[in-house]
Amino acid sequence: MTAKTGSRTIRKYDGGRPPEIAYRRLRLLVLFQMTYVGAPMIYYGDEVGMWGSDDPNNRKPMVWDDLEPNADHEIRSMPDVLEWYTRMIGLRRDHEALRVGSFKTVVTDDRKDVWMYRRVDDNDDILVAINAGDDDTSIELPEGAWVSIYSE
Repeated sequence: MTAKTGSRTIRKYDGGRPPEIAYRRLRLLVLFQMTYVGAPMIYYGDEVGMWGSDDPNNRKPMVWDDLEPNADHEIRSMPDVLEWYTRMIGLRRDHEALRVGSFKTVVTDDRKDVWMYRRVDDNDDILVAINAGDDDTSIELPEGAWVSIYSE
């Protein structure tokens, strides 16, 4: 949505529920957040699928399943989003290499929208593969024995 003010066009954000593709991208983002270098930050409500646009929608109160003021059935927590966050946080918690290990890019393929990197410490050698493309793809893995600890 846009609004015209004199010679300027101001873009207004859509405050409605995001499409499913946004939640697919969110899952990739959370995987990245929990496996990349640094401390992840979760803005309140992201972990249950809340959305907002510009002010004041970005400051909505937290949606709690056991409290109602919401007559709108669209505004509710999303258990599948919470479950994904829980799994990815658990992955990070269970593997020290994802918290303090070294980082090295292994493969990048811009045509396929694929990025692979390793997180390594004394106990773990973890290969993370992210396919941000719309299609399934295959890539040749570098030499080494790799064991999948998670796949969707």
